[in-house]
Amino acid sequence: MTIAPLRKLPLLMILLGVCAIGLGKASAADPDPKDPNTWRWNDPRDLAIPGLRHGTIESASMKRTVGFNIYLPPQYEKEPNRRFPVVYYLHGATGTESSDAGLARYVDAAISSGRIAPVIYVFPNGGAGSYYRDRPESYVRAETMLIRELLPFIDQNYRTMDRPSARGICGFSMGGLRRHSARSQVPRALLHGSLLRGSHRQDA
Repeated sequence: MTIAPLRKLPLLMILLGVCAIGLGKASAADPDPKDPNTWRWNDPRDLAIPGLRHGTIESASMKRTVGFNIYLPPQYEKEPNRRFPVVYYLHGATGTESSDAGLARYVDAAISSGRIAPVIYVFPNGGAGSYYRDRPESYVRAETMLIRELLPFIDQNYRTMDRPSARGICGFSMGGLRRHSARSQVPRALLHGSLLRGSHRQDA
């Protein structure tokens, strides 16, 4: 199968950029981005979105359970021999795997209407303030978890097109900054990228 359908993804990035404008707002109940001990690493929620399901991995690098949400298009069940490109959506500061997973509703509608090709969307939990980096001063190994643990788990357990050219990455705020950081392994491992409102951090 060719990866031509992935070229339709920029339309989806624009759509999600519009939807993301109201996301990432902090509340009194939000964890402290500077204190990893307040972060929620497994945050399952019933979002009642077709194709969206919650899963977990046991992170060896962080020695804890880490949650993720994954959206599977309608064609995933209907075409059991088909493989699909995959997009990783990196949430913003104070977020979890469920903070922005509501975007899967718009993905599902766009696929159902034929505006974009079928695609898998993964919503990882990168911690409330990790900037998707490993932090040697604490237990946080967000970059290792994402690249060495979650990405292989998704490729092994779901029918993805297991190659960088069939993976996309986009992010909001903290996630958008990590997408653009030259020091991170994330863009090199996932390849195609799009920024949905990045934040600024001097040491990232």
